[in-house]
Amino acid sequence: MEDFLNAVESSQHCQRNWDLSREIDPEHIKIFEEVVKNVPSKQNIAYYKVHFITNRNIIEEIYQWTMTESSEDTDFYNPQVLANLLVAFEAHWDTSKDGRGERIIERTIKTIDYNGYTINVDRHQSIGIASGVLALIANYLGYKTGFCRCFKQDPVNNIIKSENNIDMLLGIGYPKNDKPHTVHHMLSMVNVEPIPKTEIPIIKLP
Repeated sequence: MEDFLNAVESSQHCQRNWDLSREIDPEHIKIFEEVVKNVPSKQNIAYYKVHFITNRNIIEEIYQWTMTESSEDTDFYNPQVLANLLVAFEAHWDTSKDGRGERIIERTIKTIDYNGYTINVDRHQSIGIASGVLALIANYLGYKTGFCRCFKQDPVNNIIKSENNIDMLLGIGYPKNDKPHTVHHMLSMVNVEPIPKTEIPIIKLP
């Protein structure tokens, strides 16, 4: 139980530097693939595709489109994407058919229209669930993780050659053991001050 709770807490922290002398265990990548394929989604619909990227050229090219702020001294890019493994979640329209021969996405659109929701809400929730469970499992296996949503979508879409928008990036890998997780991978003078986790209210009904 303690190991599991430690993994939960570890997944809370954004890892910003990586030991790139090591490679992700291929058997662990297979586990990650099974995780994103089998976590819950509304009516078990495939709302997303998942890209597993270890090619350093592609990862570093994506990194160049994660700039979020600038100063007189430096531009800040999000180094969590420079991990040993970068996982990209792409929007997906499920064109398979259900048991009645109706295309799942068309059935879903009808249901969503009836209930007043949008399909993007269900997709984003599904990606949130999948990426969250993936981060937890990765941390349980001894890796560190970092989410990234601050990136320029169109260039990243082009780099990955995705058909639809990339909505979420998650870095998974080995940390640099001689640095705090807050120190930038490329800019050792940049230390991103961590934000303490806000208390989550828990309500227990009698």
